[in-house]
Amino acid sequence: MMLGRDMQGILDQWRRLILPPEDRPIEASEQRDDGSGWDDMPAGHLMLKKHLAGIATYAVAPGWHDPATGRTLTRVGVLAVEEEGGDAPVKARALHDAALAAGLSAALAWSGGGGCQVWIFAEPVADTAMTAVLRRLREAVPHQGAVVPGERARVTLAPGWGRAGGGWAYFYKPDELPSVVDSEVVPGGLMDYQVEVLAPITPTPAAVLTAFAGNAGEGEAAVSSPPQVSAAMAEPAAGRVALTLSPDGGLVRLTVRGADGGAMAAELEAEEALALASDLIEAARRRLARRG
Repeated sequence: MMLGRDMQGILDQWRRLILPPEDRPIEASEQRDDGSGWDDMPAGHLMLKKHLAGIATYAVAPGWHDPATGRTLTRVGVLAVEEEGGDAPVKARALHDAALAAGLSAALAWSGGGGCQVWIFAEPVADTAMTAVLRRLREAVPHQGAVVPGERARVTLAPGWGRAGGGWAYFYKPDELPSVVDSEVVPGGLMDYQVEVLAPITPTPAAVLTAFAGNAGEGEAAVSSPPQVSAAMAEPAAGRVALTLSPDGGLVRLTVRGADGGAMAAELEAEEALALASDLIEAARRRLARRG
């Protein structure tokens, strides 16, 4: 199946922001034609072009196994917002704004059937860290709906035709309100609009997301200002990250300072800190390679 330039643009954004690396298998399910449920797909049978054309509807597991660390990694997390009475877009916008205020990259999506979603994008991180971030956001803006990863294994790709809801799921801009698009054929201009929404997004740095996850359950003050540390511990300059051993040697403290001087801090167990340091080094290596 040949894809138009507009659909190819969406496929490129999926690969950049959502899907596992191309050398990793994608776990997926296909929605039944009558919308009654989902069937697991054999490995290698996923045809993303059919989803974009509205011929099939797929839900994918965003995570993949990293053999180097033994962990499951992901670069996306999703909060479903399933409020009644038309409140879903309002709650979703509040969640989106809370995510941006925390330094997280986010986008809004319409589920096609009356609900909304908030997608969080990041450099590859442990799926447990992403789940912690999603739950913290849900605590900040209480609402009905599960999170992926953590409470549901898979998420339906947007844009896409939802057979159960009878409408298209799609990303939309924060200053707009979503509406039902119930055409079974691909609506004109939809794919160009999706690229317009997604292309400006830069994934959240892994260190920023992990710091936010590490503060989960500690209250808002833990994000807005770093804990007091002794003079023996390093304080990073603006736009820098520091990993330092706590004075008692029991924990490793991660401090992330933004360009505006604001900072976030979290204390990690040694194993978590080593894994994070590995992620930071790999991210730095990739950026240096691109510069070269």
